[in-house]
Amino acid sequence: MPRDDTRPPDPDDDFGISKLGPVEPDETETEELERRRQEREQRRRNAGKRHARKGQPTGPAESQDAVSPKRVSIIMGSNMQPQAIAWLWPGWLAHGKLHVLAGRPGSLKTTTVLDFAATVTGGGQWPDGSPATAGKVLIWSGEDAIDDTLLPRFLGAGGDPAQVAFISGVEEDGKKRSFDPARDMDGVAAVCTDLGEVNLVVIDPVVAVARGDSHKNAETRRDLQPLVELAERTQAVVIGVHHLTKRTEGADPVDRISGSLAFGAGPRVVLLNAMQGKATSEPHGVLMRAKNNLGPSHGGFDFAGDTRPLADYPHIAAQRILWGEYVDKSARDILEEIENKEGQAQQATRKAVAYLREELADGPCMAAEVIAKGVTLGFSERALRRALKAANGHSERAGFGKGGAWIWELPRLAS
Repeated sequence: MPRDDTRPPDPDDDFGISKLGPVEPDETETEELERRRQEREQRRRNAGKRHARKGQPTGPAESQDAVSPKRVSIIMGSNMQPQAIAWLWPGWLAHGKLHVLAGRPGSLKTTTVLDFAATVTGGGQWPDGSPATAGKVLIWSGEDAIDDTLLPRFLGAGGDPAQVAFISGVEEDGKKRSFDPARDMDGVAAVCTDLGEVNLVVIDPVVAVARGDSHKNAETRRDLQPLVELAERTQAVVIGVHHLTKRTEGADPVDRISGSLAFGAGPRVVLLNAMQGKATSEPHGVLMRAKNNLGPSHGGFDFAGDTRPLADYPHIAAQRILWGEYVDKSARDILEEIENKEGQAQQATRKAVAYLREELADGPCMAAEVIAKGVTLGFSERALRRALKAANGHSERAGFGKGGAWIWELPRLAS
């Protein structure tokens, strides 16, 4: 009977094919089956991604296929062993961690880190007398010259020049250019590997690593991450030198750090330098711990700045740090004490200036008479001389020999 092609096909009717025995698919059919299988697998993966995103907008299928699935790596605590903090200077400088040393201009921050560098290269002693593990040091400074500032101070502190390296620039595409911490930090780890046994890396100033706004927390944290990774990869102590914000007296010491809060929150250890009194030829200050996530965050060391000729280069004078006694106080208490003394000194100077304005209101007077009367009122001669300078007054000698005398005079105030 002829086949009725108008009937729907019977799913059980194989049209006699089964009688012919098994038929092997040709190469083209095999490729097509494999292609379809891969498409099904990809659709399942895409469906899983859409389910995981719970309705978040997705792009074209082609872009989804090109993106590899992201996996978060984990480590089970049972597969790890606890490790003690490795200290370069116990309680102060930790291997593999980022540190910040901050202070106002003129607080000898650079001289302090160069003293640290000299201590490491020479295997000397830290301010508390503990021995330093000898190693190499790598330094970059965007503010001071190597030959006339950094190297002389390093040598003045007793450093070994064969164990210190200074970053002088970058060679790229056959050309030389300045080192830029914001984009060249990836090459510093390789330099440390080549040098070997690098225990300390100094970046001065640390704000130079910022690619964006150094006052924005999220951006600054991302910009500091290369320094964190550098410390972890090299296991060196990494110190960034930074500044304090003006007019922040009374605030938390870490909050005084200039720029984003990340400059204080990101580093594991924050050290501060603060000077006692106004700058003189022999400045005095305190190095203190303002924050320490790894150990004690208390105490400091007195220091003095000393300038003298170098032993091997007597025609070159260099500044160095002379360490004093341990200060058993918190950073907040140390700063408050220093600032109170500054406030008292400023108040005393203002009173002395007021006295001089009254005494010299009618014109110049003999200095000896002004000083004698001021002493009876409780002013020291030194305070009166500071007040004369603060008031832009001047002193000159009138006459010669025994009949001569020093005369003090103040500029006339505008009426």
